[in-house]
Amino acid sequence: VSSVFLSYVIAAVIVKPDWQAVSQALVIPQLQSDPNYWLTAVAFLGTTIPPFMFFWQVTEEVENHPSVRDVKNETKLVIPGIIFSNLVTAFVIITTAATLHPQGVKITSAYQAALALKPLAGQLSIYLFGIGLISAGIIALPVLTASTAYALAETFGWQEGLNKPLNQAKGFYLAISLSLIVAALIPFSPLTTIQALFYSQVINGILAPILLLIIWLLARNVALVHQYRISRKQSLVLLFTITIMLVAVIAAFLS
Repeated sequence: VSSVFLSYVIAAVIVKPDWQAVSQALVIPQLQSDPNYWLTAVAFLGTTIPPFMFFWQVTEEVENHPSVRDVKNETKLVIPGIIFSNLVTAFVIITTAATLHPQGVKITSAYQAALALKPLAGQLSIYLFGIGLISAGIIALPVLTASTAYALAETFGWQEGLNKPLNQAKGFYLAISLSLIVAALIPFSPLTTIQALFYSQVINGILAPILLLIIWLLARNVALVHQYRISRKQSLVLLFTITIMLVAVIAAFLS
């Protein structure tokens, strides 16, 4: 299913953006004092490093019962996925920035985003963008609902795991069911789909640096991790990430 996301890359090529301007913007960001700019930055960071992934990734690793000796191999498996997902994100931004933004098009749903591309970039672009959206939903749905269930189960000490039958993990599966129901009710709420997505990622962007800081402290605790303490290089990268996220959050509040 992940290969379908290449449709975003094709869509970005079809709309023919100014690649020189794109290259410059990727290297030299244009910082602004607009509150919406920093709020969007927080949301973007929140969806790039979402807190739910901390729960999902760790829980999946624990359920697979890996050895500490498997860490390097597990890391090698994760890195290509991170690179691919961020490249896809970049092409989504390029596509919408080259079409919707110059026309001042405002959208309230993912369907409108795909539909708005039709007069600007042609019939093929709407299908490619739509296929990407559907595929994203297929992948995200089980991850998001299960992550919520894992977090609640670990908080309240419930039995958990997708490999467990319903009668052994009732609270876990109830959390998954309630997550699906809440998601289905969002279109009937005063919030638009885009607003719900945006502000949920703002919350993620605020929570993520706090959780990363806790992870950093735990990873440096020799009494807890023994000889597997985080390296100096990894520590610097993590602290840099935390700093960038905190700066965006503080700037959003101050602006």
